[in-house]
Amino acid sequence: MLSALFAGPRKGSAGLLNDLLELALLAGEAQALWALAGQGAHALRDDALLAICTTLPSQIDRQKIWLETMLKSLAPQLFIAR
Repeated sequence: MLSALFAGPRKGSAGLLNDLLELALLAGEAQALWALAGQGAHALRDDALLAICTTLPSQIDRQKIWLETMLKSLAPQLFIAR
């Protein structure tokens, strides 16, 4: 999936915007996968894995908030510059 998203180096603000959008997609996928792993940990009654599956998604939440903030600040600048 990574190679399908990040095709190669990009230049300029439009490239940065595309990179941020693709990172947001990856963060959403990672969050969904941790939710699935958490369901598996719950079914297996694996407390150690369940602890990880409840801790790491909060870090992804922070990353998604940062990405959204960057996208919101960059997108208007890109549209104005064109």
